[in-house]
Amino acid sequence: KYTIFYLRKTFKHKAQGTINRIFSLETYVAKITTYLRCIKPYITSLAVSAIELRIIILIKP
Repeated sequence: KYTIFYLRKTFKHKAQGTINRIFSLETYVAKITTYLRCIKPYITSLAVSAIELRIIILIKP
């Protein structure tokens, strides 16, 4: 639910031409990590590792 909210927000900004209001990738990861720690602390380390791995894959040339 949380990620869908931000995905919709991103599409909305893109459609309105206000891309500069979208969170940076680092901010987004920090927000989703905090959210995951609140709702499911036992899977947070796995989720964070998966998110970090995906970021590394995206950043690598």
